[in-house]
Amino acid sequence: MDCVGKLLFKVALGLLLTIITFSTGFADPLILTPGADYAGGDFRTIKNTDLSNCQAQCSTDNKCKAFTFNTKVNWCFLKSKTDIVMPFNTAVGGTTISESATVAKTLQPDLKFIDPSLIEGAHKFAAFLKKAPQPAVVDFNAINQDIQAKAAALNFQGAADGYKSLITLGDDSFEAWRNLAMAINAVPISPQNSGAILNEDSLNAAYLAYERAVAPKQKAEGLALLGNALVRNGITRGAIDSYQLAVATYPSPVLKAALDDAKLKYGFRVLDYKVNADAVDPQVCVQFSEQLKQGRIDFAPFVTADGQAAASVRANGSELCVEGFKRGERVGLTIRDGLPAEIGEKTLKPITLSVFIRDRSPTVRFTGAKYVLPMAGRHGVPVVSINAPEITVEVYHIPERGLAAFIKGSFIPFICCRDPIFRIRGMGSLILFICSGACERTRIVCAIFSRSRIIEHPIVH
Repeated sequence: MDCVGKLLFKVALGLLLTIITFSTGFADPLILTPGADYAGGDFRTIKNTDLSNCQAQCSTDNKCKAFTFNTKVNWCFLKSKTDIVMPFNTAVGGTTISESATVAKTLQPDLKFIDPSLIEGAHKFAAFLKKAPQPAVVDFNAINQDIQAKAAALNFQGAADGYKSLITLGDDSFEAWRNLAMAINAVPISPQNSGAILNEDSLNAAYLAYERAVAPKQKAEGLALLGNALVRNGITRGAIDSYQLAVATYPSPVLKAALDDAKLKYGFRVLDYKVNADAVDPQVCVQFSEQLKQGRIDFAPFVTADGQAAASVRANGSELCVEGFKRGERVGLTIRDGLPAEIGEKTLKPITLSVFIRDRSPTVRFTGAKYVLPMAGRHGVPVVSINAPEITVEVYHIPERGLAAFIKGSFIPFICCRDPIFRIRGMGSLILFICSGACERTRIVCAIFSRSRIIEHPIVH
């Protein structure tokens, strides 16, 4: 080879190396998955962008192996690696990493938190899709391209329909069912898309994905999908069990965070409280989602009132009642973490309730059975009042012809109530006396009206 030939060869070889280096500087083609969040590995966040730019930014960055685009806030999260794929209904995930399944299939654990009828429904859903009429387009590549276009346009219903077409054509893989479940999660509820149907289809697809999982990571992703779908269907206790099994199958910080979040939202927790201010000693009863631990358990160390030990703490079923408050004050009632439930769970974090202890409600009543004026002795009937600054007493004379009906109708024990008073007025009774009196809020017996001012004959009033 002459000198000119050697020179041309070196130039050509240099150009070839440059082309190879340039072409490998770009990432592999990205695959979009609606409703997917490739968790972990964030190295760059792009705000106020769109899916197309997010995809382009990842495609031209050697470091980017995946991304998650949040469709709600239009943020793009570029990932240098991925830990696990999690369901997220306002996201589109993209990845360059092929997720090939391992050959060795392991035994699926028994999902005791899943009702057998749900499994039966999932199998019927799979049979329905497999027996559905063939789609107009039967080429897998063309369908996948159409799914990518639908996902890029945020047409999640179209993407879900595309995944269904792939299943109808024979794709019964974990990835097919997982992608379908995630796409269904991303479909917004509308008059055209019933929430009940979407929730049921999401649960069916998630279970079928788990059933076809092979590698531990796939099983964990399937269980996370299943937990998300169970929450959508209101089976929150089962969702916690599903996330727990996912963490046990594939330990991951992302899955652990999802489990902790599910426990805080749906596990053993404080639901509400009620104040019984009308009791002799006002009390606050905190209501929990589960029965409290039974046996000789001292719950007092788990409760403080304004940072101090509570005067009295008593457990009753799923309630924890606390006493020792003053009326008219606001108290910071804290339930500490670690309080045990009968199901074996404990409260995960302390919660402080701002509770106002109101005063007693105004009430007025006669003492005992003193609804008959005495014939002798003390000519009066005491009236008991609580927090009533003033009362008005009406005294009625019931004619003899109305006494039988009055007693037969059992009006006497309910003489204080409004409805019997209306009935008494309809018996031809005559109002003989009306008196009003001021009451001292601190006194129990606040008013006495005299028989001598009404009538001199012994008769029921």
